[in-house]
Amino acid sequence: MNDRIDAKRTARRLEEPVTMAGRLTRKLGLDPYPVNYWVVDYDEMNELIAYGGFQTRYPHWRWGMAYERQQKTSQFLGGKAFEIVNNDSPAHAFLQESNSLADQKAVITHVEAHADFFAHNQWFGMFGDRASPRDADSASGHRERGPDAAAMLARHADAIAEYMADPEIDRGEVERWIDTISCLEEVVDQHRPFVPASADAEEIPELDDAAEQVGDLDLSAEVVEQVFDEEWLDARESEEGAATVPAEPEADLLAFLWRHGKAYDEEAGKAIEYEDWQRDVLEILRREAYYFAAQRMTKVMNEGWACVAPETPVFTTDGLVPMADVVESHTTVSDGEDARAVYDSNVIDDHDTVTVETRRGLGLTGSNNHRIRRADGSWVRLDELNPGDEIEIGGGNDLWAAEYVPVDWTNPEYVTLNDVAEAAGVSIWTVMRYRRTGRAKEADAIESALSAYDAEDRPTAQRDVIRVPDEVTEDVGRFLGLLVGDGHVPSNSRHVGFTAATERHAEEFAGLVDELFGVDPTVERQGSRWRVYAYSESLKELLTEQFSLPAGEAAAIKTVPEQIRRSPKTVVVAFLRGLFDADGYAGDQGAILSTRSDELSRFVQLLLLNVGCLSRRREQTDGCYHVHLTGRSARTFAEEIGFGYPEKAASLDDYLDGLEWFEAESWTDEIVAVENGTGTVYDISVEETHRYAGGGFLNHNSYWESMMMGEEAFAGADEFLSYADHQARVLGSPGLNPYKLGKELWEYVENTTNRREVCERLLRVEGVTWRNFHDVIDFDAVGAALDPDPVIDAISSEELDALDPADPRIDADGLAAARADEVDVERYPWVVLTDEGLAERHYSLAKPQHRKFLYRTSQGELERISRYLFEDDRYASVDEALADVDRTAGWDRLFEIRESHNDVTFLDEFLTQEFVEDNDYFAYEYVRTTDDYRVTSTDYEDVKKKLLLQFTNFGKPTITVRDGNYDNRNELLLAHEYNGIALDIEQAADTLERVFELWGRPVNLKTIVKELDEHDVEVAKRRDREPEPEERGKLLRYDGEAFTIEDLPWEAVEGIAAEDVDYGTKPEEWLA
Repeated sequence: MNDRIDAKRTARRLEEPVTMAGRLTRKLGLDPYPVNYWVVDYDEMNELIAYGGFQTRYPHWRWGMAYERQQKTSQFLGGKAFEIVNNDSPAHAFLQESNSLADQKAVITHVEAHADFFAHNQWFGMFGDRASPRDADSASGHRERGPDAAAMLARHADAIAEYMADPEIDRGEVERWIDTISCLEEVVDQHRPFVPASADAEEIPELDDAAEQVGDLDLSAEVVEQVFDEEWLDARESEEGAATVPAEPEADLLAFLWRHGKAYDEEAGKAIEYEDWQRDVLEILRREAYYFAAQRMTKVMNEGWACVAPETPVFTTDGLVPMADVVESHTTVSDGEDARAVYDSNVIDDHDTVTVETRRGLGLTGSNNHRIRRADGSWVRLDELNPGDEIEIGGGNDLWAAEYVPVDWTNPEYVTLNDVAEAAGVSIWTVMRYRRTGRAKEADAIESALSAYDAEDRPTAQRDVIRVPDEVTEDVGRFLGLLVGDGHVPSNSRHVGFTAATERHAEEFAGLVDELFGVDPTVERQGSRWRVYAYSESLKELLTEQFSLPAGEAAAIKTVPEQIRRSPKTVVVAFLRGLFDADGYAGDQGAILSTRSDELSRFVQLLLLNVGCLSRRREQTDGCYHVHLTGRSARTFAEEIGFGYPEKAASLDDYLDGLEWFEAESWTDEIVAVENGTGTVYDISVEETHRYAGGGFLNHNSYWESMMMGEEAFAGADEFLSYADHQARVLGSPGLNPYKLGKELWEYVENTTNRREVCERLLRVEGVTWRNFHDVIDFDAVGAALDPDPVIDAISSEELDALDPADPRIDADGLAAARADEVDVERYPWVVLTDEGLAERHYSLAKPQHRKFLYRTSQGELERISRYLFEDDRYASVDEALADVDRTAGWDRLFEIRESHNDVTFLDEFLTQEFVEDNDYFAYEYVRTTDDYRVTSTDYEDVKKKLLLQFTNFGKPTITVRDGNYDNRNELLLAHEYNGIALDIEQAADTLERVFELWGRPVNLKTIVKELDEHDVEVAKRRDREPEPEERGKLLRYDGEAFTIEDLPWEAVEGIAAEDVDYGTKPEEWLA
């Protein structure tokens, strides 16, 4: 019940952001599917992640494994997903109720952008069989033509569940059948719209294997050997000729198997027809493979940006705050030595992540390519770390918040009967008579006024009024430290309690309650312990609502209140001293805090780091977590924090006095666990040093500037352009990051489109030609002229009267609403702008980092633009020409591209030499002569070819069906469309075994391998050149018992070899 109440409360809180995000999305020119937002809890979110973003999937162990993996990532400070959205109309998005409002706003805008991409991109449309919505008869034409994916997957789940529950079908057989198909789920023709396998079934001749016919005669082995020997079978096959099915290579292996495959029966030792359930399950999984194909084909185009998990604690001038809050506010952070400004921030969901844990108990979740600092000062990616690796750790170098945190809570005010009488204009006696009899002359007015009175809980309305501190001071900090340690807030009682070992300790806590809140507690002895009871429902409500203290049995979920983490050092020290007084002790082993809460122990360890104390955090056999300080750090603890209780302080002094010297402490740690997962990750860009202290690690940030996620008061107002992960600096696995690449390429397309628009205008100015362009154009003046009009660049409530509703850049309705105070224009300034106004406000060439685009326009490009200028009208001046520039040209071009492209065509068409040089891309390869990787080219054609090889067919080998009657034996022949990259033979052998289960007869695979003679390698090394490998044809075969490899003559594989990969051809003609 409480969970549902929390979800409803979160949903109400998100109503305004959802509404405003939808309005902003459409203002920017996007037209998304309608989105249904669902608020879910942590466990439900993990289930959705495991199910691929849907609430129901077919029963199979793979989902349980995915759920377990996702659950485990949360053990080390996160790895959770903040949202999930699926391709459907309406789209369904799931938000985790525990996230902050800043997180929710960021992901809501991200969801709206995804929904636009789903609705308009033709590759997503191929599954749902819809036309482009921009071609629909109405603006909402696409809303009824989505794939109805949730219902489809639910039907699939029901169907497979029924098969598993069928007493005549072995459940284990169904699971094994799914296992087998799953290995091939990407071997479909993603360039064609989905059609049922039965729709493509062609009339084919009956192709009975002669050997199988002989087997059916039930002859003795002696007769078979004497009459029907291999020579006879070969002659028979030669006479009959070989029929080839399919007539042309087929990319959809699953459809071919559905039409022609058989299941291998181990008992019978031969192929048998599929049972109905097998054929049905095969088609179900094939259909789902087609549905998810579009998402895999548009990773570069349809994603955002990345780095560490959003809940990663970061040391800032606002205290120890989650990374998501840093992204929201760009607060100053610590780089481990000094305070540094944040100038950019980025977000990406559903990113591959790596979670690491250290021997000291620190943990970090980040994108797989996120970098942290090694012990030697170098930087290392998370996915390159292994147990045993040494890394550097650190706090915020004593960076804390400067201001006390205000306490934003007031005693509730309640409606009285006197208030009702006054509102209704009658006496209180009339009100009381009406409540008794239901009759009065002013009944309507009384009833209306009583609605507020009756809605309140009367017992609640009689609560006591308490004193509320204005700020979280040192005394409040100590009170909270003691309460978190030895206090409790019952869920079934109206008091706040505290347990102490001595009367003096109990009286101190009681005094704090009285002094801070004006509540007089009772202190009494119970056995060997002293109890403090502060009976106040209001105090309980203040602690649970304002400070988020858990009620009931809460020892395992206690934490350091957010207000403490955001407080000045003196308040944090007071809290820690109170917490250690309550739950800590000192002795021969140093100072130790003991708690049942994993989260509390992690935050305490991080706060201690910022004070200068190294600690070790470990889970004990009794389920408690110990934060342990020894040596020099124990002395620092005593000097900076210490115990407030004299007896504990004395024990720590005894420990320190017993140490003969203090060994120097190394601020390094050892990686002990590495785990992969997925989740939302956030990144920031930090001035000068490009690093920040977070989670106890020194983290490296991004290099490249991006669209600010908070430009329009949402974390991602221009989310449809936000496709960046700033970590990747080099091309090729593992350094290539598709999110960074996509963001940079989107920006490049926008900038080059806008540049062409400006150049076309300037080339029509009297006296300006492509030859003298750079001599006569003042680029600084042009840049200043392209800056947005100050009237729309800095909108505020004070300037609303200066806006003209007739201006095409101004939304007249939005302006009227803002002037009437119906909209908070300080939070939502874009409300008063049209898409034309927003385009000017965010014009790419006006941004300092992009002004270089116009200046460096080449003579060749200017000549090409001039050649195709069809407008004869000339401008009298540069100012006149610039006033005519279409500021929406760049965005319009992005919308066009979104409709028709996937990653491969996107890269092929728009990646240029200028882009490669601007963004420092290069191709590299393994060099055998030096046994390392070397840069081999910065030419854009080489870079493009490398990229396209990674994105075509999801970066996996392209396999086609060549013959279902190979050698006239009903054997299956597959071909690897060789693109210069050889297969992994071991994996190919495993896959052929799976195909055999679905074909029921021997399976073959033609491919090409590269072979090197060791002698040639040695000679090449001596001559400092690369050895030339020889390409050879191979036939891989699996017959149900043995895997074999035989050589093939070159003419047998010539048809699958490519001298060069032509990416300008149609998709079905691609060779890789």
